[in-house]
Amino acid sequence: MKECKAREEIRTANEEVCGNHICEGNETESCKEDCVQCRTYDTVNCTGKVIFKGMDENNCPLEPICIEETTTCASSEECSQPLCGKAECIGGRCQVDSLEQCKEAECNEGQEKIMKCGDGSEIVSEVCFNGVWKNTGVECAGGTVGNENVPVERVIDGGGAGNECVIKEDCGGADDVCSNGRCVAIPKA
Repeated sequence: MKECKAREEIRTANEEVCGNHICEGNETESCKEDCVQCRTYDTVNCTGKVIFKGMDENNCPLEPICIEETTTCASSEECSQPLCGKAECIGGRCQVDSLEQCKEAECNEGQEKIMKCGDGSEIVSEVCFNGVWKNTGVECAGGTVGNENVPVERVIDGGGAGNECVIKEDCGGADDVCSNGRCVAIPKA
């Protein structure tokens, strides 16, 4: 007959891990990326979609902005066009006037075009809504990277899961949560 006894565990000292977004022990000097305190922002009153403007040089989110869905218009050129129809300005409002064969989506929902700025920050220049790129109107304050006046732009997939975190504790800030594998700071109300 076998004897049942408690399993022996060998515990090792807690090791400081740089890059886990948790400020541990002496990391204030050796791993500044884990100990950066990001700014918190007030709630944004928005009827559209709220996104962070981008990330600063410390990888902290910039202030949130509201991307409004344009429904009022003076001319049809102001109406954003759906993938499967034609929007016209009728009575001062954008309305789908006719259905057409669907065009292929330009992008996937949640994707963002990121522009690297001269000050080290990265801003969101365009966001994908309903398969179409929508300009955020945000520009680099101090110019762009490089000698030319052309922004360094890349597309990131905001819709899929990331691998930055699994649980809230993987993120560093008190107001951070883990959302779809990414650490996201929640603006305070």
